Amino acid sequence: MGFIKEGQWYTYLLGMASKTLAKELGYWVLDGWNAAYDLHVWGFHEGKYAISHVKVSIVKIEEMISEAKKLL
Repeated sequence: MGFIKEGQWYTYLLGMASKTLAKELGYWVLDGWNAAYDLHVWGFHEGKYAISHVKVSIVKIEEMISEAKKLL
């Protein structure tokens, strides 16, 4: 798939990017993205998560950041 010029990011494009990167770099990318997106929707927008739920997601997000830093 080539690049799409939209003028803005759509969530589905970010999801596609995470899956593409996961194939190349490992499933830690997808695990981190899924945790971050879930936290964004249910923790931020919907306000359904308690701090104990947020902390579980943060572990996966921190793992993704740590792995990404190794590549940079």
